[in-house]
Amino acid sequence: MGPDDLDKLIAEFKDLLLIDKNSLDEHLQEQAEIFFRIADALVLAQSERDMFKENISTTDAELNIEFRKDLEEREIKVTDSKINAMVQKADEHLVAFNRYIDAREKADKLAAMKESWMQRSYMLRELVGLFIAGYFSDAAMKGGSPDARDMKAKADRKAIAEKRARADAAKKERVGAGRSRRKE
Repeated sequence: MGPDDLDKLIAEFKDLLLIDKNSLDEHLQEQAEIFFRIADALVLAQSERDMFKENISTTDAELNIEFRKDLEEREIKVTDSKINAMVQKADEHLVAFNRYIDAREKADKLAAMKESWMQRSYMLRELVGLFIAGYFSDAAMKGGSPDARDMKAKADRKAIAEKRARADAAKKERVGAGRSRRKE
């Protein structure tokens, strides 16, 4: 799996992390399958990371042998620390190290995604419990969500305005009736 494939996979799974409380049944059905796909990709990424880490050691050992042989042939005496420094600066070592860093980043991203999906699983469990308890059906009456509170506030304002209008109309009627009695 290349870096672009990983980015697409992570973007896809990140978008699916969002939970719609009205689709809990669908989320529950997809949770295990998607979690498995992430876990499977993580195992492959960790294996690849470990392979690249071992590749650094192999590359360094080969470079070490090559540098020692070259220096012995030229009868140049150097310390182990000097050879180790030459190995660390070699292009082959840097290439191997960069591959390892990329593989480690990929594995770390997938591990974070796996953790996110584990948290999603816990939240689904909690939301299902709330659903069973009737929390969402009473949310509009309780004013649970901001949308529900806004709807209730609008309905309350409308009811108050209608009550005022009726009271004003009744008052005008009484006042109008009182004036007509005075004229008589």
